[in-house]
Amino acid sequence: MDIIQSFYDNLASHYDKLFCDWQKTTKEQAMLLDSLFKENGYDKKAKILDCACGIGTQVIGLANIGYNISASDISDGALEEARKRAKENKVEICFENADFRSLAKTF
Repeated sequence: MDIIQSFYDNLASHYDKLFCDWQKTTKEQAMLLDSLFKENGYDKKAKILDCACGIGTQVIGLANIGYNISASDISDGALEEARKRAKENKVEICFENADFRSLAKTF
């Protein structure tokens, strides 16, 4: 494990504390991203890949409003937290461990 993976593995269980209200933030960011997608010709039929998804802040919000989401991160700790949060939010998201510098190996 390299230093980056180790850093984010250790941060994962505390990352939500960077937000006053993590659950509210997922909704706000989803609405913002939804608006940007629509402005650029994408709708909820688009397949979205969030590389470096962390604990799932954006992808969980997007999945909650109907987007087809896949997500990856280099940190097993972040992915474990993201999977837990997706389950709590009752959304289906495909999470994979992948370095965003070499996504073609995974996706």
